[in-house]
Amino acid sequence: MSGFITIYHTNGEPVDKQLIHSLTQTLKFRGPDQQNVWIDDNIGMGHALFKTTFEAEYENQPATIDNKVWITCSARIDDRENLVNKMGMKHSLDLSSTPDSELILHAYKKWGEECLDHLLGDFAFVIWDKTQQKLFCARDHLGTRQLHYAYINNKIIISNSLNTIRQHPDISKELNDKAIAGFLLTGDYTLIDKTISVYKDISTLAPTHKLTYKNKHIHIKAYWGIPDNLPLLRYKNDNDYIEHFLEIFKESVNDRIRTSKISILMSGGMDSTAIAAIAKNSNSNVKIQAVTSIYETMVNDDEKYYADLVSKHLDIPIHFHLADDYQLFDKGITTTRPLEILTPIQRNDIQRILASYSRAYLTGDAGDCLLEYTPFNSTSKRPVNLFHFILQIYKVTKFFHMLPKGSGIKSVFNPYQKKKEQTYKPNLLVPYPSWLSSEFEQTFNVHHMWQNFQQWTPSSSHRAQMQLTRFNWNSDDVLLNPDFTLSEERDPYRDIRLIKYLFSLPSFPWFYKKYILRNSMSDFLPDEVIKRPKTPLPNVVEKLIQITPTQHLNGWEPHTQLSRYIDLKKLPTVEKTTATPSHRIVNFRPRLLNEWLSQIEML
Repeated sequence: MSGFITIYHTNGEPVDKQLIHSLTQTLKFRGPDQQNVWIDDNIGMGHALFKTTFEAEYENQPATIDNKVWITCSARIDDRENLVNKMGMKHSLDLSSTPDSELILHAYKKWGEECLDHLLGDFAFVIWDKTQQKLFCARDHLGTRQLHYAYINNKIIISNSLNTIRQHPDISKELNDKAIAGFLLTGDYTLIDKTISVYKDISTLAPTHKLTYKNKHIHIKAYWGIPDNLPLLRYKNDNDYIEHFLEIFKESVNDRIRTSKISILMSGGMDSTAIAAIAKNSNSNVKIQAVTSIYETMVNDDEKYYADLVSKHLDIPIHFHLADDYQLFDKGITTTRPLEILTPIQRNDIQRILASYSRAYLTGDAGDCLLEYTPFNSTSKRPVNLFHFILQIYKVTKFFHMLPKGSGIKSVFNPYQKKKEQTYKPNLLVPYPSWLSSEFEQTFNVHHMWQNFQQWTPSSSHRAQMQLTRFNWNSDDVLLNPDFTLSEERDPYRDIRLIKYLFSLPSFPWFYKKYILRNSMSDFLPDEVIKRPKTPLPNVVEKLIQITPTQHLNGWEPHTQLSRYIDLKKLPTVEKTTATPSHRIVNFRPRLLNEWLSQIEML
């Protein structure tokens, strides 16, 4: 979660030392351990350090290894030993005292921009190559770390903090209307466009993209894409699939620890409990703390029972955070961009609890997306072996004690049905707002934007690929300026090694109800958890509406800018809101935007 800022004057003018110092200080809440600035005439870098790994004790950014190439970054590089071996530095580099920033520099020195073909992990970085007079920036494969930039008045300003760039004197406070429209349509404009920000002058580098500035030109290019047709992996023995998965899963979990204390945001489901099991069984010297959010009176919720069962089985302490008493639109946090967070204090409290236990925490947020099943979500186009397929149906039936539904058996016997399944389109329908300002709606063709969002289809038939590349996983630039330093989020299911392996497997049976994950946990978790069916989230929004006072829901004053986007006469009260949860949430967005506009105005 370290913060960084880079300013480069393309016309050769020197960087203002006082300005870059002051902008670096805006990052102090992200990096309380150390704040440093480096300036070389028309290039300046600032860094605020938050030590989250053992090797970070040796961190000193902005960093260089040869006084020719400099870096500032927020990065955790995985598979470090293998990376060092590929660089031919096994005997010359001491990994125990080499921070991740230096590994990136060594990789850049060996491969140049192609270093991105060899780097794994979560990262956002800026490199200044003095010899080539080149800026080189990149963001990790799935966008877990953030990277914003602006090119204005002969200045390139780059940071992983939207608020820090916003405070540069050349950046206007004018909002980006496409981002506002994207929020009102989806609750998060990054679902519409990952290259924009909420401010007109600031752009965002998309995940798995690099940016270079050289010879007076900016070039942006994708450096990686999820393979669309990986060779289908076929083992003779099912245990080989499970053992191979477990081997990679352990690597992905362990690479995300690298510290003496780690927290786990753990529900009672398979994804997070599997992470907890691996963390506990592979790291005897690491202090592990589970944190679980629960409901006791508001809704029927059995997360406490299952989470407690796992906690006792693994012998790890657990903190249960009671969420019954929060109300809609409770104030308490300011976000960097408008977001659909209905109970902001609850989110803030969870983050504070995690931060009190450790500087990094594990989560299984991407588990559902990575392991989501459809009959033909494999990247491989090889035909199904009928005998093998029937055998797998028998094994799955025996495991779950029921015949698998939606397993694709009809498609195996009916080629036309199979072809139809492969043209799958995602069901992401959301209601279109009825209260948009007519002028705003027409000027920016908002309805067309909504239609494009609804009709979007992935480049591959692999549904998991669609989920992994569409959602916004970034969490390091959400809270604008909290009074504490957030713990760093790490998700093993976003590991590229794990993704590549799973995408090479036959879709059935391994994705069906997370069959491969459940089988791999037979020696680690209670059988009651492994066989627990997927449980839908309780409808908390409806209950929150019932317990929140009506005057609190409807009694709010519109901000002066809101009428630019919203026809307030068309905006229904909560009582008149359509009964479906999706419509209710859509109709809350003007209120949420209003809150954000009011908060950001005071900064």
